[in-house]
Amino acid sequence: METTKEQIEKEAAKHKAETFAKKAEVLKAEATEKIDEAKLAALDLAEKAADKFEEIKEKVKKAL
Repeated sequence: METTKEQIEKEAAKHKAETFAKKAEVLKAEATEKIDEAKLAALDLAEKAADKFEEIKEKVKKAL
């Protein structure tokens, strides 16, 4: 293998591009994970709100 400056620069650029691609994949996976967490939190809040609504509805029925 010849180790000219051009070959080393090409190899370094290739490694840099591969690293960038891998980092992009990780960032995409992390973003997807955060979106999933947000969806789950929203569902949890919706369930709590529905439960609270049912509690209030029952209290109103008893009060009337």
